[in-house]
Amino acid sequence: MINTTAIAQPAARHPDPSLHQLAVLLNLIIGQRPADLSLSEVHAAADAGHLLALLVTRYRHLADFYYLIRKPSTFEQTEAALTHAANILKWGESRRIGGSHSGLCLALAIVLEALQQQFCRRLAETGFQTTWPPATAN
Repeated sequence: MINTTAIAQPAARHPDPSLHQLAVLLNLIIGQRPADLSLSEVHAAADAGHLLALLVTRYRHLADFYYLIRKPSTFEQTEAALTHAANILKWGESRRIGGSHSGLCLALAIVLEALQQQFCRRLAETGFQTTWPPATAN
C-alpha cells in the first residue's frame, strides 16, 4: 500500500497529464451511470489522501486506470493534488459547481479544481499576471 499521508502539497513543475486523464475517465464512468459514491465517501477518501484509490477500487471494471496507477510517484502526486483541491472545495464550493448530489460529480469537481490549481501555480511561476484588470504602466 502506498503511504500518501506524508505528502503535504503537490509539487508540479510540469503539466501533469494524470489529472487530465482522470477527468476523462470520470466523465466516461459518469456517462455509464454506475452506482454512485456518497458525498461522505468522497470527502472521507479525499481527506485521507485516498480518493484515487477509492475510484480505482470501485470503478476499475468500467475504466482503465492503468496509466494512473502504474508508477507510485504519479499515483502519490495525483492523490496529493486531489487532497489539496478537495480542501479548497470543502467549504461550499462544490454546491456552486454541481457536486452537491452526486459523489462522482463531486470527485470530478475535485479533479477540475486540482487542474485549475496546477494551472494557476504554473502561471505564477512564469510571472504571468493573474489579476484583472492588468496593472497599467505609467
